Formats: sequence, C-alpha cells, structure tokens
Amino acid sequence: MRPSECHALTWNDLKRKNDRLYIKFNKAYSNGILLPHTKTYEIRLFPVNSQLEMLIGSMDIIPNKNDLIFPSVTGGYVNQKTFGRRYWNTITAGLIDDGKLDKHLRCYSLRHSFITRCVREGMDVATIARISGNSTETIVKYYLAAKLEFEIPEF
Repeated sequence: MRPSECHALTWNDLKRKNDRLYIKFNKAYSNGILLPHTKTYEIRLFPVNSQLEMLIGSMDIIPNKNDLIFPSVTGGYVNQKTFGRRYWNTITAGLIDDGKLDKHLRCYSLRHSFITRCVREGMDVATIARISGNSTETIVKYYLAAKLEFEIPEF
C-alpha cells in the first residue's frame, strides 16, 4: 500500500469474504486532507495472507474518533513527514548502524520491495498491478529490479 493509504485505514476496511480476510483500499490521507479515493481513484481489495492476518489479530485496537488502525499518538491521522522524521529515519539509521541496510531507504521503499518480491516469487505482473493499484506498464517500468546475482539457464 502507499503510505497515504495506510494512514487512512480504519478497522472497517478489513473485510471477510468466504473465510478470507481482505483490506479494502478506498481512501488516502495526504497533506492533512482525508481524500475519498486512492491515488488511482480505484477501490481495491488486498488479500491478506495468514502471516499478516495473525499480525492484525494480535494488534490492540486503540480507541480513536476515526476508528483508525494506525492512529497518531494524539489519536488522529498520522502526518507522513512527522512520522518519517521522528520514527522512520531513526529506525533506518539504526538498521544502517547494525549493518542490516547499506543506505537510508524511504518508507515508500517497502512498497517497491514488496512488488519486486512478488515478481521474483513468480506472481504474474497483472495480478501484482491489480493488488498494488498500478497498471502493468507501471510495474514493469518502475518496480522491477534486476537481480545482482543470477545464473544463465542452460538451453
């Protein structure tokens, strides 16, 4: 998901259909404004795997007026710039110090990594485009990363 979509998620955006949990993306919070749509103006359902469902199930519901899954410390919407400065940059700096990262990565890089991993695991590009809210052209142009180490197949 895009960070702006994450900040707008409410507990009501979790939908169960045929014993499968989905996250409904239909809005975004950006620059202090709750937008009634995503960046692409499309509503999409993201299928939750068992690992993510366990994580969601373990989360405490923090009461707040907007029923946000991830409220700010004051109970409102998270400001992405403040989050990046106060938390994300601190976390990535620690990971760099621990040798887990080579360089600072923006929060948005997680989206890039997820899409790239889906491709490398064999998921078709059309499905990745649908669940990430992009076109197949956008996935190919911006999100596919070449492997640094690879084997040339025998023919």
